[in-house]
Amino acid sequence: MSDDELPSLWSHEPHEHLAFSPGDKIADIKTKSTPGFNGSKKDAKVLQEERNIRFAELQEMLYANSRSDTGDTQSVLLVLQGMDTAGKGGIVKHVVGAGNPQGIRYHSFGKPTDEELSHHYLWRIRNALPPAGNIGVFDRSHYEDVLIVRVHNLVPPDVWKPRYDEINAFERELVDSGTTLVKVAMFVSLNEQKKRLTERLERPDKYWKYNAGDIDERKLWPKYQKAYQAVLDRTSTDYAPWYIIPCDKKWYARLAITELLIEALKTLNMSWPPPDFDVEAEKKRLAEA
Repeated sequence: MSDDELPSLWSHEPHEHLAFSPGDKIADIKTKSTPGFNGSKKDAKVLQEERNIRFAELQEMLYANSRSDTGDTQSVLLVLQGMDTAGKGGIVKHVVGAGNPQGIRYHSFGKPTDEELSHHYLWRIRNALPPAGNIGVFDRSHYEDVLIVRVHNLVPPDVWKPRYDEINAFERELVDSGTTLVKVAMFVSLNEQKKRLTERLERPDKYWKYNAGDIDERKLWPKYQKAYQAVLDRTSTDYAPWYIIPCDKKWYARLAITELLIEALKTLNMSWPPPDFDVEAEKKRLAEA
């Protein structure tokens, strides 16, 4: 298998299985499923190691081109959106973590600070965008301003309703400036979420990940479901589509998002930048040094 061939364990390109389509309903998501993947957890473990290597190569190529005289301005932005315990942290650690930290810009968006609240809601997002040659990772994102804001009635409807169109325009601007967006909506079942929260309460090394507010948020799932449905319906565009990731099986979610990143990087049609020096001359100089 060449580096650019899709692993045979996938029946089709993952984006074909995972892309949100008009009419898709969150209530119909089978969170234990593994869309498009015909292998087992054991197969996935081996494949993950192989694909992490390919991802790291492409990520370094992106970074190298931005540092060369070609003046490449391309970048990638991975948006991770999902309820607590969906596995966003695992994606950062086990998928993005396979790359070179020099070319990774990670940002986690929590409750806005007083300074952030004094600006337009996209102000803090713009400040965290990845520079040319980098892969940006948003752990939560600008979509919090049409999710948690809506569910908790933090601002009136006449404030958050126009934001769908504003976000679409913002993402159009990003794409036009050379940023490729990979937006993944991660869904975990309430039963699996309870198991993961229980583990956090039973293991001292997981206490730091536990948030008492997560139990309260579970009770609001019907409202979140409605809010997420609106996000998908209103902001999945041809230039910045949403991908739906079933997350009850962590190994599948990680492998699927790895493939989405590889696909995105391949569409940039990159190659290693040529040297800006005479290679043979430098070899000779080095031999004589």
